Amino acid sequence: MRAMNVLTEMPPVAQRLTEDRTLYIVDFNAKDIAGVALKYRAKCIVEKDTIRFFIRARKASD
Repeated sequence: MRAMNVLTEMPPVAQRLTEDRTLYIVDFNAKDIAGVALKYRAKCIVEKDTIRFFIRARKASD
């Protein structure tokens, strides 16, 4: 992945899901090695002492 362009204003807004669980979302675009456009969404869930991080392709509706 190269030419990454973060679309979400930084720092991302924390979304409180429960008292102990918070979600952060960051949308970004990039290009693969062949120059093809990639659209991704990164999600980070913080829960007490655990951090889970996911990167997935964005849906057209996102």
